[in-house]
Amino acid sequence: MAQSHLLRNIIESADSAMTSPNHGANLRFGHEVILLPLTVLLDLDGYGVEINDLDGIEQIWRDYEIFPMGSNIQLIFYRPEGSTNPDDVLVKALLNEREVTLPATPVTGPYYRWTDLRKHYMDKISAKTH
Repeated sequence: MAQSHLLRNIIESADSAMTSPNHGANLRFGHEVILLPLTVLLDLDGYGVEINDLDGIEQIWRDYEIFPMGSNIQLIFYRPEGSTNPDDVLVKALLNEREVTLPATPVTGPYYRWTDLRKHYMDKISAKTH
């Protein structure tokens, strides 16, 4: 539940930053007990998949890739110069400085439309609270 609140705050902070014509950064600090469940909630690189068979789990789940020393998640937002329209915003995710996939269809390469991801995550948060 704490990660749902954190994800909602990340979304609200991103929404607020997108209405500003200025550049910005929003940093949060925590330990692996926050990073691991947030990675699962964000479904970075498919880590949100439900696993029902523990045989071969080591082929899917590698916690050492998620939280080595100094681990981090970066959501990097791109928008055309001067635009404050959320429909123009693309986002890329990094897990420990490595590009990862997100649960949406990319526009190109590792870049996803923010409005698609925002809707996906807000729907996911709403489903968990109801």
